[in-house]
Amino acid sequence: MKTDYTKEIKNLIQDNYTPVDSQFSGGDYLERKTLSNIYKLVTNVLPERWIYESDIQEILLELGFKTFLHTYPEVEKDGEVIREEYSDLFYFMERKTAAI
Repeated sequence: MKTDYTKEIKNLIQDNYTPVDSQFSGGDYLERKTLSNIYKLVTNVLPERWIYESDIQEILLELGFKTFLHTYPEVEKDGEVIREEYSDLFYFMERKTAAI
């Protein structure tokens, strides 16, 4: 029988991040995370045995998080290409901070 961690995952995400409406909005604490990055974050706190990336994706959509295509430019050093230009889908998330 699978243990349901939906509530815990929602709380973890909601307590730490707020959705961003576009890739051009967001403040000083804007973070770009892939679904795999978020999965790793969640499974560092909760047991990964019963948590799947698809569970996290459903929760993110339910909480209003959106994916955006982000392109990283080609990187050159001394005229040699170190990394080709590439694009990936990211969730743009605003990290919540504690008031001091």
